[in-house]
Amino acid sequence: MSNEVVLESAGTLHGQLQRGLGRAARRAADMRGAGEYVYACVRRDPRWDRQCESRRLYYARLMVDLELPAGPVGEHLFDPSDHTDPDDWRVDLALGVLADLVRLSRREAAVPLRRYAEEGAQWFDAVVELIDLADPSLTAGLDELVAARCDDADLALLIPGGHNPVIEAWAAPQPRGAGGATPPPAPYTHL
Repeated sequence: MSNEVVLESAGTLHGQLQRGLGRAARRAADMRGAGEYVYACVRRDPRWDRQCESRRLYYARLMVDLELPAGPVGEHLFDPSDHTDPDDWRVDLALGVLADLVRLSRREAAVPLRRYAEEGAQWFDAVVELIDLADPSLTAGLDELVAARCDDADLALLIPGGHNPVIEAWAAPQPRGAGGATPPPAPYTHL
């Protein structure tokens, strides 16, 4: 599946959604069938520069506002082309949208995100999203899978700076899951 960016006219709702315009979000609320355009944008990432442009929260908020289910985004993750498409970016936006949906209290979005971390071709990216959510209940049992799939360098990439309850939960039974680090010593207190 090719993920070439083909933008619709900026005068159409679809084109405005592709560009991440605020007026498109307002128009979508009043237009029947706008949800299909939102799903199309998530499936065929319309960003020109994916490293500079972020639309994940924009689309996640649209999904919340339009009361769209997360299921079609999850279906995109498990498209038959997932393990054959060489495009590493094919699922990037979808993973981000699902993670932001969880942040927006749409907990059902965690189910396909977690499943993709277990089964998907870009599983590492899904694990990063789950770790960034900082909710150990979403990652319970993933520590063994991650430790088995990752070398020490990859594990180090998963550890965010600062406190993260997921990494701390993984570190107890799986020290290597915390990048091989031992728990920090208790702070010194002078009596």
